[in-house]
Amino acid sequence: MRPRLARAKSPAVKSAGPKAVTQKAAKPAARPKSRSRRIVRRSVWVIAGVGCVAAGAFGYEYFTASGQPHAISTPQRIGAYVQEPTLATGMGASALRTQIVSKGSGEASHVVDAVYEDSTGAAAKSGPLIILFVGGHLSGSAGSFIGGLTQVAGAFVTGSGSLGGQAACVPGAAGHLTECAWADNDTFGVLASPTLSASALGAELRQMRPALEHPVK
Repeated sequence: MRPRLARAKSPAVKSAGPKAVTQKAAKPAARPKSRSRRIVRRSVWVIAGVGCVAAGAFGYEYFTASGQPHAISTPQRIGAYVQEPTLATGMGASALRTQIVSKGSGEASHVVDAVYEDSTGAAAKSGPLIILFVGGHLSGSAGSFIGGLTQVAGAFVTGSGSLGGQAACVPGAAGHLTECAWADNDTFGVLASPTLSASALGAELRQMRPALEHPVK
């Protein structure tokens, strides 16, 4: 007589009823803030330089060494760099321009601003390059303007290019953008970037300045 095998009981399958616990839907990952929004929170060293101009102004007129007045403009394109109004809004370019005019106490005038982006040039292979520009007329001392910038730790004097004057750069650190600026007894210009080193930005200053500053005809 064959031994009787015990039939294994199959586990009871409970149907998901109204009392079944439902798993909470995972919250969508927070959308990363755009690069321009992060830049807004970063301050600019050159504001200190503008304050020095107001404090130690010598009353230079709007003329270069040659006696010919210059003007500052913001062309739509400079080499591989193209104006990006959306970035200008996100980076607070107009607010920076307002601060410079206010801190300058009349020494900085006819100030303009723009943000340029290079996303197609050879230097942008690893990512877009961004430069914020603010510039205008300067009736105060170029030495005071640049001197205020060189007081920042890590700052260094750099070439101002074919149009003369003085220039300096400050590496980006502690929540500040990388900055380079030029000044003469006629104009000033500030370039700030979240993507370029100080030496690279200094080279861009010398390349871009002739397109940003030109003699008044």
